[in-house]
Amino acid sequence: TYSYGLSLLPGILLGTSTIAYARLGVAFTHFQLNPGSSSGIRNVNSTPTGGQFGLGLQYAWSTNFHLRAEYDYTTYRSFNALGNKVNPSNNMLTAALVYFIA
Repeated sequence: TYSYGLSLLPGILLGTSTIAYARLGVAFTHFQLNPGSSSGIRNVNSTPTGGQFGLGLQYAWSTNFHLRAEYDYTTYRSFNALGNKVNPSNNMLTAALVYFIA
């Protein structure tokens, strides 16, 4: 499984060191199912397009170090796998330490 995408992050400055932002984007994730040759079921491969939406905060701890927390929700177009309709989605909460090279 792999993913790639493109996002826009519009934000608003909250004070001198904190930014609140939204993530609006498109994501592509490759889903693969390999049930095994003994099952007689063929492999399933699909790379549906998804819409990605999120909210985040970034705090400038210092000039070079920022702390970031973000929640993202991604929902993908449905596809058929082994005779079933699949409606994949993803919820992700991330935290990061960002270093800026001055």
